[in-house]
Amino acid sequence: MALNTNLLGELARLASKYEPDEWSALLDAIKDERRRAEVVALLEELATVSGRSRLKPRRGPRKQAGASRVAAGVLRERLAALRETDPTRADVLDGLWVKLRSKELLGDMPSLRAFAEATGIKGLQAPRREQAVHEVVLHLMDLPKADLEHALERASKQRGQAFGQEYERWVNMIMSGGSDTRG
Repeated sequence: MALNTNLLGELARLASKYEPDEWSALLDAIKDERRRAEVVALLEELATVSGRSRLKPRRGPRKQAGASRVAAGVLRERLAALRETDPTRADVLDGLWVKLRSKELLGDMPSLRAFAEATGIKGLQAPRREQAVHEVVLHLMDLPKADLEHALERASKQRGQAFGQEYERWVNMIMSGGSDTRG
């Protein structure tokens, strides 16, 4: 069976999310016969999980989930277009989107609302957090660089204790064009 080029493309997108030494460790694991078996077992488990997750029966229409999928699709398309003109900004916004969706950053709706307001959104329209995340990232994507920097500076000053160091790191990354500012 031929390798799926979309799968390889997704792996390529992961390249910017992990340090070179992390990729080297994975390569070392693949080269080592004992550890290769562990990697193969992990991939087999992922294939099984992938098969199971695609076989779940639907329990009727889910309008909000559908709206969220549409918003995610729009966001993916917009990120792909941005990646052609400004790959660094696209990577940073994509990383921010991942962190927001996984709740690693601004994990609750009040924090997300406060961030949205501090960056210029006058009240989120989305009723659910997942949809609100899309709304926030699309808003940030639409801002010209100077306006984005101004909004993020304002958000940084207004952030309060709810945001924390991770938020501040993302503000700094977006404003600096993608370089991690951790010391």
